[in-house]
Amino acid sequence: MSHSQLEALMAAHNEATGEHFEVVWDPVDAAATNAEAEAHSFALPTLDGTDFRFTPGEQPAVIAFWASWCAPCVAEAPHLARLHGELGERVQFAGVSVDEPAHHGKLKAMVKRMALPYPIPLDADGSVYATFNPGGSIPYTVVIDAAGAVTYVSTNFEEGDEVKLEAAIRAVAK
Repeated sequence: MSHSQLEALMAAHNEATGEHFEVVWDPVDAAATNAEAEAHSFALPTLDGTDFRFTPGEQPAVIAFWASWCAPCVAEAPHLARLHGELGERVQFAGVSVDEPAHHGKLKAMVKRMALPYPIPLDADGSVYATFNPGGSIPYTVVIDAAGAVTYVSTNFEEGDEVKLEAAIRAVAK
């Protein structure tokens, strides 16, 4: 329903009932919402013992903050793995784990079982995660363009969300 249709409907309701309701038009501006998220440089050790570095503006990137115990995170991972296979030469991917060190054995087994092809940086204290997402929702996936601007943020994952995620990643992979 458009803004003008909603106003007309509410005006008719107000006139018919004598009640007064106002329509406040406050559309969600996806660009403004995404602009609130900022990409930050970081360096973390990875699950395989190497170092991972991210610097916004070097190339497009997908940073997925997740944990092995988070069902929506685990559901999103195969879609990210597929997209990495298709676009990994043009887009940097990372699955930043916020698992505690005590869970890294389980995490390693899960990553192997799921055949996740991208680096798994370890953010056990959540400090990097907090700079990207002070709100604390997980999974939290950010798509960043080649200029370092955040172009897409996903604060959860449900089946079907992979369509929007894929479109956002393909848009920066040009």
